[in-house]
Amino acid sequence: MRFFTPLSPKESEQKVVLDSRICGLGSCFAQTIGDRLNYYKWPTTINPFGVVFHPLAIESLLDRAVNERFFVKEDLYQSGDLFHALAVNASFAHHSSAALIRALNDQLLILRAGLVSATHILLTFGTAYCFRLKTTGQAVGNCHKLPQALFEKELLSVEQINNSMARTLSLIRAINPKAQVILTVSPVRHLKDGMVENNRSKSQLLTAVHQVVGQWPQALYFPAYELMMDVLRDYRFYKADMIHPSEEAQDFIWEHFCNTVVDPQMQPLLQEIATIQQGLAHRPIHPERAAHQDFKVKLEERIAKLQERHPHIKF
Repeated sequence: MRFFTPLSPKESEQKVVLDSRICGLGSCFAQTIGDRLNYYKWPTTINPFGVVFHPLAIESLLDRAVNERFFVKEDLYQSGDLFHALAVNASFAHHSSAALIRALNDQLLILRAGLVSATHILLTFGTAYCFRLKTTGQAVGNCHKLPQALFEKELLSVEQINNSMARTLSLIRAINPKAQVILTVSPVRHLKDGMVENNRSKSQLLTAVHQVVGQWPQALYFPAYELMMDVLRDYRFYKADMIHPSEEAQDFIWEHFCNTVVDPQMQPLLQEIATIQQGLAHRPIHPERAAHQDFKVKLEERIAKLQERHPHIKF
């Protein structure tokens, strides 16, 4: 008896191996995968500007990084005593415009370096809705909780999304033509837009993504959205907010991600790293006991032996 419909994603021909480096941009699902990759000690550059949700925002940041278009004061929006960088996450706001510009350009250099060195680039699109600043018509990455009257909401068309994704892939190819690009649509539901509107948004993204993947040989689609909506398809796999996938759902999607992208020969090493991570996370009730001290010595020996084989792995 079968209680769910299985899904077998298309495997990547360019697998993630020991010396792979991953750069990721997009919604919080990119951060979720990035956190798992960090856990297993792969070098990563994930969302240096915080989470961004729509294709135009991702394209804008890549354009800046690839073409070294550094932030200047004209790129900021002042509201009261704060300067905001609307192109990026709301965490980028400051009382000093100079300090904010320095922080933004530091992150831009980090993103550029991550793109140049990446073997795999993960792009996760969360929504087809974007907001434009009414005074300029410029699409923003985040509204920074500024008054809604300043912005106009727009549902991007499939053609707009397709063109933006194509420009994004062209930028990646210009700076790193050998990188495998993994495209995903986030399984996180944007219910603030409304249930019907969220489904419209996701469908626009899915249509455009598959058009682009068909045109770009270095692009691979990973079906995170379908794994959540069509395989798990149950509210018990959501967190209490009924928006974000639960830890169990994240584990399930991560397992499929590994099967799709990660070299199977990495599995013994991943298990060894996981065992060490679990040991490091252990918090004893009585740390002074001899048994715990012995546990710490053995754990340090295990780390030392692993690092003899793989010096680049740091705990």
